[in-house]
Amino acid sequence: MFADGKSLWESLAAIRSTPVSPTLPAPSVLLQGRNLRGNLPFLPAELQPKYVSSSVVRRELSTRQSQAAFVHAALPNTRASSLRIGQPVRALIGRRWLHGKVHSVCPEPQSYVVRLDDGHYFRRTRWAINVDRGTQSQPRSRDSTAMFSYRVPTIVQSAQSATGCETSGPASGVAGSPVIEAPTPVRVGVPSSAEPATPSGRQSSNIARMEMSQ
Repeated sequence: MFADGKSLWESLAAIRSTPVSPTLPAPSVLLQGRNLRGNLPFLPAELQPKYVSSSVVRRELSTRQSQAAFVHAALPNTRASSLRIGQPVRALIGRRWLHGKVHSVCPEPQSYVVRLDDGHYFRRTRWAINVDRGTQSQPRSRDSTAMFSYRVPTIVQSAQSATGCETSGPASGVAGSPVIEAPTPVRVGVPSSAEPATPSGRQSSNIARMEMSQ
């Protein structure tokens, strides 16, 4: 008994008395030649036995199925695509996807023999095999890295030519870029100077270190 008070038989009788399409009668008419007496209102003539030719039913069903396949055509499934011998794939072995190649195609549908990199052979269906596209993306990554590493020196060279400065050594700097000097060693017991590093200050500190060493 359903919530609305109808039984399962009454619901099934209503479904079986519903026409399939405008050109196909209800399932009860196809099976018994007449509509079932139930909660649906019917004219008395509709409850009389009718003859439906089987050829007409087959033709209408075939047309209906062909139209449904054309209108509701789904996208092709990647797992249902066929594989070729020697194609790099990854097969599901246990709980791991192992790299290998397709060795042969089995006579059973959607079944292949995969040879792994370690030399073992496994038979797997198509749903347990994925196409390995990792080997096709590696050359592209190397080319992009080489192009990037080639462009960096070109940008630095153009910046140096724009400033008009020639770099003669590691101590020379380019205008607009900070120059990092080597830290001055501090001896134990000698207080470090908090003054900024100027040429005169560096000269005095060098003279003091020479006197201490003598």
